[in-house]
Amino acid sequence: MKEKKIDFTKKIFMLCILIIISITWFFLLLRINIVTTRILDMIKSVRAVIYGIILAYLFNPIMMSSRRFILHLLENKQCGLNKKRCAKIISITITVVIGIVILTLICFVILPSTYNTLADLLPKLPSLVDQYLITLSEKIASSKKLNSTFYQVLEKSMLYFEDWFSNSLISKSNSILSYVTKSIMNVTRITFDLVVGIIVAIYAFMEKEKFIAQSKKIIYALFNIKSANYIIDTARYAHKTFSGFLIGKIIDSLIVGIISYPILLVMHIPYALLLSVIIGITNIIPYFGPLIGAVPCTILVFLVDGKKSVYFILFIIILQQIDGNIIGPKILKNTTHVSEFWVTFALLLAGGIWGFIGMIIGVPLFAVLYSIVKHIIEKLLLQKNLPADSCSYINAKNIDEENHILVYNDSVH
Repeated sequence: MKEKKIDFTKKIFMLCILIIISITWFFLLLRINIVTTRILDMIKSVRAVIYGIILAYLFNPIMMSSRRFILHLLENKQCGLNKKRCAKIISITITVVIGIVILTLICFVILPSTYNTLADLLPKLPSLVDQYLITLSEKIASSKKLNSTFYQVLEKSMLYFEDWFSNSLISKSNSILSYVTKSIMNVTRITFDLVVGIIVAIYAFMEKEKFIAQSKKIIYALFNIKSANYIIDTARYAHKTFSGFLIGKIIDSLIVGIISYPILLVMHIPYALLLSVIIGITNIIPYFGPLIGAVPCTILVFLVDGKKSVYFILFIIILQQIDGNIIGPKILKNTTHVSEFWVTFALLLAGGIWGFIGMIIGVPLFAVLYSIVKHIIEKLLLQKNLPADSCSYINAKNIDEENHILVYNDSVH
């Protein structure tokens, strides 16, 4: 009788919790705009902390590699200091120095140079397009082989393009330049956030093991052993897939951008720095990144010098072959194991939700979710004594209800 009373009390308690959650969720939906604004304000107030966590996550491989190397050096050394703590402090110092050097180059060398290039380029674009259209019109007019109807259609297309370029693209370019100018004016705030972020990253490095241990304690406290082990294993796999792909892709793109700059200078390609930055940044996007970066860069070079645009296209083709067959595979050892269809789906979905950042993190994030769903489906199938591999279901007609085996079409099996 007492057990039934306890069980009834537990059900009442769970029902009350469910009602409270439902009411809270309902009022949150009614005040969704206010809630969203408050959340964004909270995120802005801890923006420096977020920067620090991101920096710590990105630079964690450098810290771990240097830590293992220093531990190896100290292995046979006789010293009174705690070797692990000493190795941690030295590796964090090395990582922070490398991070500061990289951030300094980005903030005070690459960004100002890229801004100056854009400021010089944008006012010249209308005259470059006009000059090109005039030259093209003269060549078309002097050619007797071109049909008059084709000429009229081409002339209307050029007028439409010229109008679109002058009224739409240039106005957008001016707004982009204005946005870049405002960003440069806010460099003090960004610098402050980065400085605080570096300090937060140092704290994160120092307390990383403690944070991981506390997270495991919480998971084991809230879930049963089997579920907790699965959550931790999934988190470990997610970290391996996400960090391996994201950090590897950033390093790969950095190498591609660095290689591009001196080669473009030697080839006398105009706006070499700007093109190298665009190539490097867009290369972070899986599969379609090189194409996304190559198209505007080729158009820009073509407007300045048509012949050099051909050389530039050849350079991009050779560079992507080297990156796809040599540089990329060496760095990206852990592939996502996601088909091209789902890669496209992930890029479009994440890009539509989070923009450029979504296109970067969409594929590894989808790979993690895909793996979790695949594991659950395979586990459920195995519980029903059914095969878990997809190939077994390609030509399957149905499942025998008595024997629980797959029945295939006679024409195939």
